Amino acid sequence: MPRRPAACPSTASSSVVSALPSTDPAAPSAGTSAASQQQQHWPYPAARRDDSIVDTLHGQRIADPYRWLETANSTETKAFVEAENKVAMDYLKQDSRQAAYKQTISQLQSYDVVRYIRKKPNYYFISYSATGVNGLSDIYRQKTLNGKQELFIDKNTLSKNGTLFVGAFEHSLSGKFLAYSTGLSPQDTTIRVACAEDVEDLCEDKGHTTDVVRGGTSFSITWTHDERGFFYVKSAKPSDKQASSDANAGPGNALYYHRVGTQQSQDQLILSSEIAGRIATIDISSDGKWLMVNLDKKGAISVWAASIDEGGKGVPQKPSFRKLADTGEGSYSYIGTHGGRFYFTVSEGIPQSKVVAYDTNAPNDGFVDVLTVKDGQRISSAYVIARNHILVQYFQGSPCARHQTPSWHGELHIDAATGEQSFFQLRIHAKLTHQLSIRLRQQCAVHDKRSKAARL
Repeated sequence: MPRRPAACPSTASSSVVSALPSTDPAAPSAGTSAASQQQQHWPYPAARRDDSIVDTLHGQRIADPYRWLETANSTETKAFVEAENKVAMDYLKQDSRQAAYKQTISQLQSYDVVRYIRKKPNYYFISYSATGVNGLSDIYRQKTLNGKQELFIDKNTLSKNGTLFVGAFEHSLSGKFLAYSTGLSPQDTTIRVACAEDVEDLCEDKGHTTDVVRGGTSFSITWTHDERGFFYVKSAKPSDKQASSDANAGPGNALYYHRVGTQQSQDQLILSSEIAGRIATIDISSDGKWLMVNLDKKGAISVWAASIDEGGKGVPQKPSFRKLADTGEGSYSYIGTHGGRFYFTVSEGIPQSKVVAYDTNAPNDGFVDVLTVKDGQRISSAYVIARNHILVQYFQGSPCARHQTPSWHGELHIDAATGEQSFFQLRIHAKLTHQLSIRLRQQCAVHDKRSKAARL
């Protein structure tokens, strides 16, 4: 949107506005002498007034003569913007250090970001994304953290078909499969499956299976622990009729289960779009026995769980869901499962965030507090780690207080592996220092100013 002039008569030319460096002859710019500066004249483009545009607000007539500038794609607005840019660039080009500025800024903005590190039985998988490349990532694999890297997924392969968006990347439990979504928008992606080893009748190492799942959303792909398939959310349309169990699906989104090596038309409908709410998140419990779903109905989140463990038979045809909570007072985020107890973080809309537990063997007890924080603290994330610990990241103090600590000026992210593993990654990301990745092995409780671990 162009900057709109003040509502006052325009002139054919005027001094450069204050948004540009000063053109005061008494303050010459770098690379230009005061004498030559005094001889320069910087004509600002004239802005047409349209005095016919007048609004009546609370009985007062308010003129808006430059409203035509709000039509950003009109020929007149484009011409005005081009003229503005010419004035600015002609002035800035006087500075002999412009090339050095451009080079420095380019260097600051060009760096690789470690999106994630995933530890699997045979490999570490590391995702790198270069800035300014539409978020596309190269994925490497290596036997050890300090071992030789091997390219597994080439981002150029992802973008060759005009892909504008890359969504979820989800490795299966053993790491032999990687499901990922790409597309033109987050609401219309295609899911494909890559293999990290030879899988009989499906694919070769570093190849792809024949699976192509279209119409999914970007936010989640969730593998079952038996690696037979994955859950995904699809944006359903009234005219979208698959020749399978979703013939009655209506507007909204629906949850499906796709079995590797099968056609999308055979996908199993788990929750139709007729349910009361939009599917917000899906998770598999850390023991692989439960499917967790959060439904969003006009901002009110409800938490549901269904058993998907049928003695090794795979996902049942009609999983039976039980409601765990209506979160009118807060937002519940699933952490993990241990000994029949579900653990959640509860935040937003309540006096203080906390970790709570729900015992599937004693549902009438409801949610029980496991870990609370002091006033001024807020839990931002939590993970099960080393089997029977919860690693908690929380904010302490006001944002102003945090910003007074230079070493932590930026964003702190924790990437945790599955609850059985003691490996996790810390990422500190700041605008000027870029990103620092720290890989840790944790066998005992952690306690410092910004993270803590509690035994389950």
